[in-house]
Amino acid sequence: MIKNLFLKKKDKFDSQNGIRRPFYFLSLVLLLVSFNRTILRQGVSFQDSGWSTPQTIPGYAPDTWPPILIPDSNRTVHAFSTQWISLPGEDSIRAIVYNKWSLENGWSNPVDIAMSPLREARLTDAYLDKDGIFHLTFFGGDNTGADIYYTKAPAADAADSRSWSTPVIIGENAGDPEGSAIMEDDDGTIHVLFNGRQQGNGLYVVTSKDGGESWLNPTPMFFAQTDEPNISRLHVIKGKSGWYHAIWGVYNAQGQGRGIYYARSNNGVDWSEPVLLADSSDGLGTQTPAIFEYNDSLFVIYNPTPKIMMRRSTDDGLTWSDPTMLFARHVGVNGSISSVVDGNDELHLFFGQRISGSPDIHGMWQSIYKNDRWTEPTAIVKGPRVWDLEGLTSFDPYEAHAVASQGDVILVTWITDPGERKNNGVFYSFATLNATESPVVPLPTVSIPNFTNTVTLTTPVPTAAETIISTPMAIFDQDPQDQRSRNWILIGVFMVGALGLGYILFLRGRG
Repeated sequence: MIKNLFLKKKDKFDSQNGIRRPFYFLSLVLLLVSFNRTILRQGVSFQDSGWSTPQTIPGYAPDTWPPILIPDSNRTVHAFSTQWISLPGEDSIRAIVYNKWSLENGWSNPVDIAMSPLREARLTDAYLDKDGIFHLTFFGGDNTGADIYYTKAPAADAADSRSWSTPVIIGENAGDPEGSAIMEDDDGTIHVLFNGRQQGNGLYVVTSKDGGESWLNPTPMFFAQTDEPNISRLHVIKGKSGWYHAIWGVYNAQGQGRGIYYARSNNGVDWSEPVLLADSSDGLGTQTPAIFEYNDSLFVIYNPTPKIMMRRSTDDGLTWSDPTMLFARHVGVNGSISSVVDGNDELHLFFGQRISGSPDIHGMWQSIYKNDRWTEPTAIVKGPRVWDLEGLTSFDPYEAHAVASQGDVILVTWITDPGERKNNGVFYSFATLNATESPVVPLPTVSIPNFTNTVTLTTPVPTAAETIISTPMAIFDQDPQDQRSRNWILIGVFMVGALGLGYILFLRGRG
């Protein structure tokens, strides 16, 4: 009786098997696919590391350099970059472009805000003062001749080209490659240190005592030994003690570093005799110097091929420790090294390098300074180098630019090493920290009636659709072993799906 009842129910169930079984089977397939997509998505989004999936900044041209990033106190990071843009009836022109980023709203569309009266405009520095004014300098011209220009605008209106003052020359006969750094005294006096050739190949200082309305004549601060060394990678910071600290490199015509220099000033005008912190006579030599302050110490980080080195000063730059090699497993020269201090007063270092292996593992790496030593670097993104001359998949992280926003969010940007490959945009990633957010202060509304901009740019930068769509970096997050594991998962999903389709066709054939 029970057996017969069971058989009847089984027969009733079997009568619908042509429909139910395939659906149950497909549900299992979809579940497996969903599970495996979750595994892949977790790998892509780097949930273990806390960093967002790397994507390209939307609207940037593929050959754009990582922007200068400036955080305000209103949960926003402002970004300035240089791009080629097209004007109606004219050839493409190199202009200064502005956009901004926040955790809540992501990236705004980039807009062009200034161009050079003379040929190209190459961004050299941007600075946000305590009154909510952006000060910006750029190299105007080309390798046959150029000057250093200055312009300013209220930060609240930075996206409006009409808010920027007419660019004025503050340093004639600029050096190429371009370079400048903006400094501000407590009384509002502005100094600009720039690479020039007015009286010889060197660094010059120019000063404004009225907020950028007028400028004194530049004075030399450093002369290179000959006309050949190019001065580049100029950085200036203001320490807690009030001293300005400057660092820069000299390079030969082939871009090989031949020295890294340091100087300091207590007023922005009078500078100490430059000190040679590192030198080299062969190979790529000394590269990418950076300087920052942390816990009353100065740190100089630089890259004498192929390692990263550090020197430290505890007396405001009067004396320096011997060089110390960092990160024994990592090698390579991959552009600038960037530092960030978060809301927990932790110092972070970001850099692009590789770990030797079969194959080498390239990446954008992060290390934290704890107990007077750097932690073993962890990857924001990593994987074998991809060299793509036709598509957009090249991978070799280069030129780290990073900032902290409100102390509890870090934003990092980079590009792919600019060798003989097709440009594929500026990538970014961010992380939210377990830190107390610093007080939020909206940008002040500033009215400057003397601002007159006779050059108005209204042509937008090429859109993301015309350049490169913001795309997740989906294939460069794992070691090769992890990549092969994911490939087997995908193969398994495909085989299960193929079996499911074959089973459905078999059942239909029986019917």
